[in-house]
Amino acid sequence: MNPASTGVIGFAHTDNIFGRAIRFAERRDGEEGYWNHVFASRDGELDSPVIQAEIHGVTDDKPLNTVGEYTLVALPETADPDRFFSFLDAQVGDHYGFLSITSDAFGLYLPEDVCYRQAGTWVCSGLIAGALWYAGWPPAMCIPDLYSVRPSWLAKKLAANVPGSH
Repeated sequence: MNPASTGVIGFAHTDNIFGRAIRFAERRDGEEGYWNHVFASRDGELDSPVIQAEIHGVTDDKPLNTVGEYTLVALPETADPDRFFSFLDAQVGDHYGFLSITSDAFGLYLPEDVCYRQAGTWVCSGLIAGALWYAGWPPAMCIPDLYSVRPSWLAKKLAANVPGSH
């Protein structure tokens, strides 16, 4: 895939403890729980770097072939690719949202209006949703809380196929 002029959004399936925990939380809440990570690439080539929020923070130094099993979808036509990547580039170096992901994990047991966040941090799906919002993608503009977005919601909205579901 090489839509260099528009970029791609990728969804990954990993088997580490974080990936399993995210898929468990999604299934617990009745969502499709196959994809547990989301990232962006300017061209979708195997050796091209991806921009992602990971344990080490928001990075742009790992090639696509390091994310595990993945699928790619084109950036939505209504999203401005320059604004999308401008937003992502500005977040590189920010920290990972450990407090946010922990708050989401315990969200089932806390009152709905109790959320813990730390400024200047991102989770993968919130980062990509924020970039889509900044880029003008209408579904993202209706998100009340970027940290409540999960990979499965983005995958569904962007029609990312789950293996075996074609």
